Amino acid sequence: MMDKKKLRKERTSLVVKHNELLRNTRYELSTTEQKILIYLVSKIDKNDKELRKVKFNLKEYCEITGIQTGGESYIRLKETIRDLSNKSWWIQIDEDHERLFRWIYGEPEIERRNGVIELELSPTLEPYLIGLQANFTKYELINILTLRSGNSIRLYELFKSYLWQHHWVVEVEEVRRLLNIENKYKEFKNLN
Repeated sequence: MMDKKKLRKERTSLVVKHNELLRNTRYELSTTEQKILIYLVSKIDKNDKELRKVKFNLKEYCEITGIQTGGESYIRLKETIRDLSNKSWWIQIDEDHERLFRWIYGEPEIERRNGVIELELSPTLEPYLIGLQANFTKYELINILTLRSGNSIRLYELFKSYLWQHHWVVEVEEVRRLLNIENKYKEFKNLN
């Protein structure tokens, strides 16, 4: 079990993403997939020059994110990491171009004896995560840990990216597009 000081430090780690990554991407990820990605982003140091492999203990990860520990949790985490490493998504580069990205680079590896996993975000994400000087959104990891759906995490990041403007006017259809749910929740009351 982690001591309280280390746990607090981990949970208040900063997540910093370029606004283009938040505002111009269309993807649908589970809550656990998003929390894993956000946790990896929280491990990026502001002085990093490139993305690096991140090694972390699955038991500590569960404690930080509030997931119950045990054999079943580890099996689900392994399945989620497998699914995440096979997912890709589109980002709009400009009006006429979109580019396909993968979230996870290489092959994730788990040291079974001590429950340590090694993951690496795709290097194509570097411009959106490394050396950001302007047009970025920053928040503490703890802000998303209690959110229970992938869409609520996505909405939190979108709202946070517009916080400096004190408002964000957006059409419902644009929200559907950003959340990649155009074919779901046909009635507004269900989307709400």
